[in-house]
Amino acid sequence: MVEKEAAFKLKFVDRGESRAPVGVNCSIVHMAQGTVFIDFGLVEPETIIRLTSLLRGGEKVPEEIEARLLVRVAMSRQVLEQIMQQIKDVLTRTGQLKGEE
Repeated sequence: MVEKEAAFKLKFVDRGESRAPVGVNCSIVHMAQGTVFIDFGLVEPETIIRLTSLLRGGEKVPEEIEARLLVRVAMSRQVLEQIMQQIKDVLTRTGQLKGEE
């Protein structure tokens, strides 16, 4: 079987089921049984302020902090690679890609 690639634009259409954008400030990527999972979450601003204060004061920070899980996305490795390329393209266009000139 021969695999072929095709380039085309993808347009998402809102059918009323999508929600407003969700703001996140942390993520974790992991893989299980060939599926990639990306968890997007939120560390509360108060927690970030407290951690910053501890660090500035030279105090020990907790070994673990809690973040609220907002979205978990499951995808194939192929989709992950597509996302990685799109992110790289955006960072390259905006001059924010570091280490790859």
